[in-house]
Amino acid sequence: MSKEEFATDDEIRHASKVLLPKEHCFMDDEEKVNIIKCNESKDIVACPGSGKTTTLLAKLLILANRMPLEGNRGVCVLTHTNVAIDEIKEKLGAKSDVLFRYPNHFGTIQSFVDKFLTSPYFIYKYGNKLISIDNERYRAQFDKSQFKYMGKKAIAYCHRTQSKGFPYTISLKDFELDEDNKCIRLGLDLSKADGHAIYDGLRRTKDYSIESGYLTYMDAYDLAELFLSDPDTTNNIIDSFANRFQYVFIDEMQDTAKHQLDILGKVFDSQKTIIQRFGDPSQSIYNKVSVEEVWTVKDSLPINTSKRFGDNIGEVLKTVCIKDNSALKASPEINSLSPILILYDNPLQVLPKFCELVLSRTVNYQGEDLSVFEVSKKERRPIKAVGWVGKELDEKQQDRYKLASYFGDYHKEVKKKDKVDYQSLKSFLRKIDGATIKEYRNKIIDAMLHILRIQGVTYQKNSKRHFYTKTTLLAKLAEAELLDKFNKECSKWILEIDNEGSDIDEIRNKVKAFFLNELFPVLEVNARNREVVSFLDSEIDDSVIPENAIESQNLYCYPGIEDLKVEVSNIHQVKGETHTATLYLETYYQGRFESESITGQ
Repeated sequence: MSKEEFATDDEIRHASKVLLPKEHCFMDDEEKVNIIKCNESKDIVACPGSGKTTTLLAKLLILANRMPLEGNRGVCVLTHTNVAIDEIKEKLGAKSDVLFRYPNHFGTIQSFVDKFLTSPYFIYKYGNKLISIDNERYRAQFDKSQFKYMGKKAIAYCHRTQSKGFPYTISLKDFELDEDNKCIRLGLDLSKADGHAIYDGLRRTKDYSIESGYLTYMDAYDLAELFLSDPDTTNNIIDSFANRFQYVFIDEMQDTAKHQLDILGKVFDSQKTIIQRFGDPSQSIYNKVSVEEVWTVKDSLPINTSKRFGDNIGEVLKTVCIKDNSALKASPEINSLSPILILYDNPLQVLPKFCELVLSRTVNYQGEDLSVFEVSKKERRPIKAVGWVGKELDEKQQDRYKLASYFGDYHKEVKKKDKVDYQSLKSFLRKIDGATIKEYRNKIIDAMLHILRIQGVTYQKNSKRHFYTKTTLLAKLAEAELLDKFNKECSKWILEIDNEGSDIDEIRNKVKAFFLNELFPVLEVNARNREVVSFLDSEIDDSVIPENAIESQNLYCYPGIEDLKVEVSNIHQVKGETHTATLYLETYYQGRFESESITGQ
C-alpha cells in the first residue's frame, strides 16, 4: 500500500462503527482522516480531549483486521501509562487479542526497555536473570548491603546529602570521572583520600546491589545505554526491530524524558520502520526540563478540535498555555461550565465547597437542566480532585500544602496492584485475588530464591559462580530427589493460602519448617544468618497497602449524600482520563506555591 493510503474509506467507516457513537464517523473529521490515512513517519500534535487515542485505536483496528502483516511483521505501541492499553482492550474487545500476540508488542516505554534491552544485557553481563526493576525493592537490597560495603565515610557523606535522595538515587552515570579524576556529579575529588574512599564505598555497594539482580528504573536505562554503546550492537538491534515491527506508535510523546527519547532514537530507524508519535507539548506533566529540549516536533499533523469541553473552557485554555494555543477549537456539542476559582482560608473547606458546586451548578444536558452530579451519574464518569504533590505532610511545615492538607485521610498511591514489601516470607504467602496455582507456586519459589540472594548462595558452572534462578533451583531439587516432595507440599500450602479461613501464620510455619529441614541443607544455606532469620520471622510491613485499600481510603464522601464521592489523587495517576468534573488542588512544589509561577498567564 502506498504511503498516502494506510487505510481505505471503507476501512475508516468500519472503524467508526466499532469505536464511535452512532451517527458519528471519522470521515466527517478531515484532521483525523489525514492521520488515519497517513502511512509515513510523522508527529501527531493533538489538543486535550481531541480523541487522539481513539484515532490511534482506529489505526490499530485496521491493522488487526490485516494481521499477519507482510513478512510477518508486527506493530509496537509504546505508552507512559497503561490507560491507553486498557482502553484498547476495552474498546476493541476480542479484536484486540491478535494485537497482543507475537510479533506485536504493547507496553510502557519502561517495560519495552526492560524486556528487549536491559534483561538480555544483564544475562549477558552477569550470567543471571534479573530479580526486579523496582525502586523500592532496590532500596531494600541497598539497605542490606550498605553497612557491609559502603564504609563509614561514604555513609556519613550520604547523611550529609540526604536532600538529594542519596544514596538511593545515585545512578551508574553518576560515577563517571573526568580527566582530572573528579566525579563531578557526586562532587568528589578522587585525588583526595576521603573523596576516593567515599567513591569506592558507593561504587562497591551500587555494584553489589545490581549484580544481585536489583535495579532501579533508571538503572535499567543505564544498562540499556551500555548495551547500545557498541555501534555494531546498535545496528544489529535496529535491523532486528525493523524486521519485527512495521509500525511503531508512541503515545503521550510530550512526557517522554530525554533518556527515553535517546534510547528510542537509537533502536528505531524512521527509514526502516514507520514511526508515528502522538502528543501535545502543552500537556507535559512528567518532564522536569522544558519540552523543547526533549521532544522537538518535526513534520507534523494536527488535531485542534477537542471533544472533551465546550467554549467556556476552550476560551480560557487559549490564554493560559505557555505557547500559542489560538488554534484550539472547543466542541460545539458540549455545554461546559466556565472554570471556577475557589479561594479559601482553610484547605479542609475546599472539598466540601467543591461538592456544593457539583450539586448546585447546572448545565443543559440532552435537553434537560441537570446538576453536574446528575450528569456524572448519567455518563458514568467520575468526579475527581487532583494535585501535583501527594507526599506525606511535614508536621513542621504545615503551610506547605500537599494533597493531605485538603483531605486528611489521603494516602500516597502505590503503583502496583497488591504490592507487598517482599522483605518477609509471610509477604510471599499472601492471598491474591484471582491468582492461579502456578502464580502461587512461583511466589513460593521466589521466596526461596530471595533467601539464596540474601546470603549470596551461588553455584558453579564453567568456572564461574552464578546466582540461582527458578530453572536452576528446580534442577537442584530434582538432583537431590526433593522436587516431587516440594511440589506435593506446595499444593497443600496453596490450597490453604487460597482458603479464606486459613491462618497465614500456620502456613508460614509449615513453609519455614520445610525450608529449614529440607531445602537449606541441600542448598547450603546458613539457617542462623541474621538476615535469613529476619526474613523467615518478620511480619508483613503494614505501611505497604494493597491498591484497592488505598482507593477506598482516598475517597472523600460528602456528608448526607451517600453516592457523592470524590476520588482524591495525584495528577500523574489520572493521566489520560476524562472526568465529568475535576478539581485541581494547588500544592507547594519546589519552594513555592504553583499559583506563584503562573501569574503571567
